[in-house]
Amino acid sequence: MGVTTRLIALVMLPVTAMCLLAGSVVLSRRGSASEAVAVDRGVVALNEMVTLRDALLVQETSSVFDGRVLELGTTREIATTFLGFDPGTEVATQRTLGDRAIAALGPSSPVGADVLHVLYAGIDAGTIDPRVAAQRLGGYITVTVETLLRSLDSLEGGARETPLTAALESLREVIGLVDLAAPQAIELSEVWFPSPGATPQATAVVSTQFAERRADFAATSGRLRALGVESVIAAMGRIDADPEVQAFELAATDALHGVPLIAAGAVLDAAKVATAFRGYFTRRVMLEDLIGTTVTSVRSEAHHLAATERAGFLTWALGTAALALVSVGVALRLARSISKPLKELADYAHKVNEGELEAEPSPSRKHGPRETRLAYSIFTDLVANLQLLDAKANALALCDFDNPVLRAPLPGRLGRSLESSVALLSGSIVERDQLQTHLAFQATHDSLTGIGNRPAAITAIEAAMHRAARTGATIAVLFVDLNDFKAVNDRHGHEAGDAVLRHVAEQLKIDLRSGDFLARLGGDEFVVVAEGIDGVADATDLARRVIETIGRPTKVGGLNVSIGAAVGVAMTLDGPEEPLQLLARADAAMYRAKLHDESAIEIFDAGLQQQMIERVDIETALAAALADPTGGGLQLHYQPVLDAASARLVGVEALIRWDRPGIGMLQPDSFIPIAEATALIIDLDCWVLAEATRQLMAWSTVAELAEVPVAVNISGRHLLSRHLPDHISAVLDKTGIDPHRLSIEITETVLLADLIAAAVELDAVRALGVSVAIDDFGTGYTSLAHLQQLPIDTIKIDRSFISQLNVRRGSSLVRMVTDLGHAIDINIVAEGVETDEEMSALQAMGADHIQGYLLSRPLTPVALCAWAHERIAA
Repeated sequence: MGVTTRLIALVMLPVTAMCLLAGSVVLSRRGSASEAVAVDRGVVALNEMVTLRDALLVQETSSVFDGRVLELGTTREIATTFLGFDPGTEVATQRTLGDRAIAALGPSSPVGADVLHVLYAGIDAGTIDPRVAAQRLGGYITVTVETLLRSLDSLEGGARETPLTAALESLREVIGLVDLAAPQAIELSEVWFPSPGATPQATAVVSTQFAERRADFAATSGRLRALGVESVIAAMGRIDADPEVQAFELAATDALHGVPLIAAGAVLDAAKVATAFRGYFTRRVMLEDLIGTTVTSVRSEAHHLAATERAGFLTWALGTAALALVSVGVALRLARSISKPLKELADYAHKVNEGELEAEPSPSRKHGPRETRLAYSIFTDLVANLQLLDAKANALALCDFDNPVLRAPLPGRLGRSLESSVALLSGSIVERDQLQTHLAFQATHDSLTGIGNRPAAITAIEAAMHRAARTGATIAVLFVDLNDFKAVNDRHGHEAGDAVLRHVAEQLKIDLRSGDFLARLGGDEFVVVAEGIDGVADATDLARRVIETIGRPTKVGGLNVSIGAAVGVAMTLDGPEEPLQLLARADAAMYRAKLHDESAIEIFDAGLQQQMIERVDIETALAAALADPTGGGLQLHYQPVLDAASARLVGVEALIRWDRPGIGMLQPDSFIPIAEATALIIDLDCWVLAEATRQLMAWSTVAELAEVPVAVNISGRHLLSRHLPDHISAVLDKTGIDPHRLSIEITETVLLADLIAAAVELDAVRALGVSVAIDDFGTGYTSLAHLQQLPIDTIKIDRSFISQLNVRRGSSLVRMVTDLGHAIDINIVAEGVETDEEMSALQAMGADHIQGYLLSRPLTPVALCAWAHERIAA
């Protein structure tokens, strides 16, 4: 958005808000006008309904009159002669008016013309009793009044203005006033002339009703005057001032006060009766005229309101439009006075930015707002400085440090910065080149040894393979892993280990062929990429040279250190391969070489290829089994552990088996090492923990096994993952078993891999209440100091020592470990007990617990239950 658009938008925001406000007023005025028109139309229909009600009321009055004549036992002629007038003289006229009203109302008429004509015919023929006719007419009047009032409610709901609302309310009150006035003549006649046989109580009820209706009539008249509609108030004044109406009011008051019609001379005051009823009919006619007056008042108010609101609507609409046009015009003029200089300044700045430093500024820089003129002045000064700076920069780019323009001063900090930049320019260029070289070296070289790193090795393999693809030569990748390097770190410290790694790298660089590439992958692993290999023999010779180089004694801190190496070799004998795949094959060959006790060389061959395929197959199938809710054939067998002295069952060790679908039962050695090489071992450990604790819950109902604890083997990868305590806590929370019924077993070699980290994790496990045992004790190099540092509860002596109990040295070692364990409050379990002689010897030495095939092989849960039951029974 440009400046003009922004300024117009800024001005239009309040204008728009004002227009919205004015629009709401305009719409309100327009709505009020429409409502007034709608009320006017509705009042026309309402007037027709009032006419219909009046027609029915006249007919009802005539029928009631005839009914009273019959009740009093006289005739209509006598009654009309007595009164001096006939109440039914208006019936024919009102019937005609009622028919017109029904026709005007159409389908909205509450009473049908056919129904009324049938009733009128019966009344005229005398076939319908007048009192029955009066009742039917009363029902039609009630329906008509209800419809009338609903229509009036609708009109009042649509009228929001006070004068029109007051007029509509006046119409409602007038209709109510007519309804209250209509029965008063009949009630007065019943007070004066009770029906033959009427009881005093019935006459009293009529008098009470008459009094209440008179009171309601007076209250309604008061409310009507309070509404303040002048024409209605004037018409009511005329009604109240009429002599005949006053005569009716006086007669009604006398009747309610008990003034008799028969004077002391026993002569009926017939003139008073006739005058009273004539006054009633006069009031009825005037009240009907009052309805017309009220309707006229409503229509007048509606017409006035519609005209007023239309005029207001037009005034507001025109005013709003004029205001909007004037505001936009003023905004455009102001915006132009601001935007024009700014646009020209922007054009000038754009030219300067494009390098046109010689461009002339616009003459309008002397016009416009003060801030714009100031910006022009500052910018022109800045352009002059840029011209000088451009000349200085060109001199610097050409290294023309003697150019006089460099000595021309620039104002402010810019000049001082330029002077400093000349001095630092040459040094910065050299320093940048050195930094780039250093970063490039770090990205491709090992920081400890200075030889290539893993990314550099992969790049070297890939480059060698590309060259071999063109020449047809063979490439050999040698994967080298140092033997016993961890022992160097443990015995002499990591600084000694780093010195050994640097020495190995230096010696290999000297002894390798001139074209061979050497890199350190990490830890104690190196890789050699050799091109131009003639065959397996040539590659083997190169690997042997690597082993000889590494095997030379190294002097570290005054000590001679000797290490060996395992070398795995992979070659591109069958054409080019993927770099990572070739490296992985060399790695696999190295792992097979590590199985030898001393330095060894292995060549990747078809056998290793098949092993890798089988390894991937087992890994995939094991992952699927762990994902299977049923375990996919994985199951636990349990080997009993007995008390050495009493032969009582004191625990079981959970041992995993795999009944692989389509293959059969697999022993742990066939799949555990594969799982150990990946994160699958952690998932497998979690499965064993869950299954073992689930089995403990199931055994809680078996008397022989209800309190038996279970030991679970845990991998080193799981222990050092720092998730083991959380996993154990989760299964304990889920099953709710006593933590003391669970024990974990860690092999000795795993603990020695990272003694400090292992101790921290085992402390966390024991804090849960779970005990810890060292498994296969004696196969590693655990010292007495190590045992003191480790938080353990049990030592399980390996079978390799138990089998040597008949040898003096072997017996002494087992006795020493047993005594040492007891000295530091550690239980001793002898594993792999297979003969009675071994068992007797262990009992004599004081072993706490024994475990082995002599006692029982690993059993399924069902078989273990049977074994325990039979043992107790025996």
